Amino acid sequence: MQPASSTGNASYLPTSERSQGMLYAMFTPQIVRPATSSDVARAAGVSRATVSLVLNNHENARIPEDTRIRVREAARHLGYVPNNAARALKASANTGWVLDTRQVDPDGVFARAIDLVGGEASDNGEDVFRDVDATTLGTDAASSWARIRPAAVLASAGRCTPEATEFLRSAGVRALLVYGSEQVDYAPTVVLPQREYGRCAIDFLQHARHRRILCVMPAAAEHKKDVAERLGGVRDDAADDTTVTVQYAESSSASLRDWAHSWRYAADPPTAVICYDDRHARATIRALHDAGVRCPQDVAVLGAQDMPFAAEHIPSITSVTFSPDVMAERISDALNSMLSGERIERIDSPPLHIVQRESTQQRTS
Repeated sequence: MQPASSTGNASYLPTSERSQGMLYAMFTPQIVRPATSSDVARAAGVSRATVSLVLNNHENARIPEDTRIRVREAARHLGYVPNNAARALKASANTGWVLDTRQVDPDGVFARAIDLVGGEASDNGEDVFRDVDATTLGTDAASSWARIRPAAVLASAGRCTPEATEFLRSAGVRALLVYGSEQVDYAPTVVLPQREYGRCAIDFLQHARHRRILCVMPAAAEHKKDVAERLGGVRDDAADDTTVTVQYAESSSASLRDWAHSWRYAADPPTAVICYDDRHARATIRALHDAGVRCPQDVAVLGAQDMPFAAEHIPSITSVTFSPDVMAERISDALNSMLSGERIERIDSPPLHIVQRESTQQRTS
């Protein structure tokens, strides 16, 4: 082989030798750091969380298909290989979030807030576990949660007792919130005050000049405490010239049929009905309709929780509710703050408001 020119110009090499030299230069090993998920994220123009969701095949994550393709192409181009040592370290630590939805109405506003919390956590790369078990309480429930080694838990105060709370703390849970109608003294609490529902409802109806108001409430023992609080709120704000009566019923028109028929013959029938939730409002409207009583022309009906069917019902149902987006933001912020070592004591429900629809109307006299 002839030596290369002293000019060092590769063009002076024979063609075959130039080709070999180019290949040699192209494949000469270099000491470089391996690509990381941050490199993939920069190359694909997405967050590290999105990279994690795509490369770990979280199919239920809300990521457009073109984004998934872009992330996979960036990883392939950079030669990205997941760090198994880091994964093993993560697996040995408490990770993921447990969301207890056992005592949450699946159609209620708080359930929608929990869905948003879980969706955001999943989008951020967290494993989210939903617990809908209807049998375990206290330390039994805490033990089932601890088996998956969660970092954060959101649970009903009815299930997460003081003993369960201590169990979870000893198991390495770093962020714990319980939810209920009042603050507890053993754990940070998401407070969902039932009394405010009653106050908001009667204030709205009194402003619309209703003075004879019936409250339709469930009779089941599981609702006893919440019902007492709701009625307490109604009576707190009832004006001196407002009459408040109570009818206990299930969320079915059959349980209200007798009352609805008696409405037609009462000397001073109620002009408005405050219902425990939108299901009771739907049942009330149906029972009144079957008895020939019109809503809202003859009687206004007010529900609560702004359930998905409320807007489509005929007539559409006016409802007392709060913003699930704001509630979800408060819960997520609190759990993430606790994971960062901050102390949280209480999370309050967003202010209640009325979603006014066809089932109520303002009285003119």
